[in-house]
Amino acid sequence: MGDRAIVFFEHSYIYGGNEEIFYSPGIYLHWNGGEVEGLLNAASSRMRKGDPSYASARFTQICGEMIPGNLSLGLVAPPEPDEETGRINWNAYSPGDNGVFIVNCSTGKVIDGEGKYCFTIVMGGDS
Repeated sequence: MGDRAIVFFEHSYIYGGNEEIFYSPGIYLHWNGGEVEGLLNAASSRMRKGDPSYASARFTQICGEMIPGNLSLGLVAPPEPDEETGRINWNAYSPGDNGVFIVNCSTGKVIDGEGKYCFTIVMGGDS
């Protein structure tokens, strides 16, 4: 069915003394899900550190340049926390195959949908 993955970018902000986490839309890769680390590294110098909107846009740009045709690349809505628990059910976003990757825009640390460390990227300039 594919080699699917979804990549989200996150960054925490302090508003009124409370920490809030902002997530980018997810970048859906149908046939290139096994290439997430390579695609992130290819885009990393263009990504704006600390800004999930800009980082995800530049990652999407690189994916579009590297994935031929008009299929296999899409966007999905940013995740919403459960109203009762305040947690995100990453499995609900998982397309199967390679799953979900969450890139922290402060540290470059990449985790999977279960919170397990995958790898770290070095992101470009600060916002």
